[in-house]
Amino acid sequence: ISQTPVIIFSFLILLFYGNAYFLLPELFFKQKKARYFLAFLLLAIAFYLLLIIFNVKKPAIISGVEDPLARASTYKLRQIRPFLLFIISWVISSIFHYAARLRKVENKLIENEKEKIKAELAFLNAQINPHFLFNTLNNIYSLSISNSPKASASILGLSKILRYITSEIHNEMVPLEKELTCIEEFIKLQKLRLSTDTVRLKFEINGSRLNKKIAPLLLMTFIENAFKYGVSNERASPIDISIDIHDDRLEFYSKNLMH
Repeated sequence: ISQTPVIIFSFLILLFYGNAYFLLPELFFKQKKARYFLAFLLLAIAFYLLLIIFNVKKPAIISGVEDPLARASTYKLRQIRPFLLFIISWVISSIFHYAARLRKVENKLIENEKEKIKAELAFLNAQINPHFLFNTLNNIYSLSISNSPKASASILGLSKILRYITSEIHNEMVPLEKELTCIEEFIKLQKLRLSTDTVRLKFEINGSRLNKKIAPLLLMTFIENAFKYGVSNERASPIDISIDIHDDRLEFYSKNLMH
């Protein structure tokens, strides 16, 4: 094998990359398997011819007489060893391509999962924003009609929330501190409009909110629904909301009349 000409090793290198980057992706995986195996056969024949051209040596001589058996044995040995390299190169290049293809598929699945999550969050945000704005503007309108001093505070709180939504909502992740500040402003707006005679609100945040991130408006749906479906003018309406922040997770708890 050590005496195999450089041209044969060059052929094996071309075989390796040709199979991995052309024959497999362009023939085998595009339902052209007959052409793929035909190409394999043609390459094998071409390699065999190269072995004949470069590996045939002078016949072995024993006691000055040509020995046909020794000649045949030497010739076969010189042909079989390099041809094993052909098979090994083909197999390794196929494994190389399959491994690269598998990584590509895994990366694609990960990207698809990310896109799915993005689409779900975008859908969620699309549902939140119109509903939230409609309710808040309606509350401010009611306060302004009654000339309530709470109207100006409501407008200020709404402007803070809108500033956050317009600047952060399109980001995949936002600082947890900004998200919780938006929630606090939302709850302040709810307090301004709710009757303290029936609604008993308990809201608390525990843990450090610094240097942490979260998807925007992820918790707002639950908080908004807690007020939307959990407030009654006829009976006591307890609303309990707590957010516990840990190093590696965030625990959210919400309870109202409905659940």
